[in-house]
Amino acid sequence: MSEFYVSEIANKSLFLGTSTAILIVPAILIVGFLYFWFGLTSSKLELRDSSLDFKAVFYGKRVDINDVDLDNVKLLDYTEKQNLPSYRTNGISLFGVNWGWFKLKNGRKSLMFVTDIKKAVLIPTNLDFDIIISTKEPEKLITAIARKGA
Repeated sequence: MSEFYVSEIANKSLFLGTSTAILIVPAILIVGFLYFWFGLTSSKLELRDSSLDFKAVFYGKRVDINDVDLDNVKLLDYTEKQNLPSYRTNGISLFGVNWGWFKLKNGRKSLMFVTDIKKAVLIPTNLDFDIIISTKEPEKLITAIARKGA
């Protein structure tokens, strides 16, 4: 009886490249998703003496307190369609999460950090954009911002 073995892979670099890609690409996607998700859950707004600092993955922003229209900061009325996003200009919009720059139906540009539209606060500015952020306690945020103007 004679035995014949299958020959070795002729192009090992192709084999190693493909198998490596099969392992590495999903790992990169998983790490990227976890980085994004961690960013969503750890984003915050810091009220400072002279500014509002938004700290978020990809989209951080500092707005001088003098540029905020303090008298018109309010809970977003999501039944008013004009304050809702029309389209995304540079952001992420997945599963009710709006993160980044959007154009509102009223024509204004908005930096949005929204995970729950029912708890979103509209922070109008004297700049060329408004800020919409959702928080666990929107009333406390509105009160704290109002105190900045007092």
